[in-house]
Amino acid sequence: MLPLSDHADYAELLAFVDAVHPKTVYTVHGLTAELAAQPRRRGRDAWSLSGDDQLELLRGGVFKL
Repeated sequence: MLPLSDHADYAELLAFVDAVHPKTVYTVHGLTAELAAQPRRRGRDAWSLSGDDQLELLRGGVFKL
């Protein structure tokens, strides 16, 4: 299953992620990098499909420098 939402607010989306425990979170609408950063801070694999957070890979995400 691939749940998508375009109608939940920020807090609701984060609560959904916490409730579902997905393996990976991809954000696709709005402030995608900012939204993906919050689940990452909570230890989840989460990324923006717009590519806005790709520098996170170097700053402390997957490829820690």
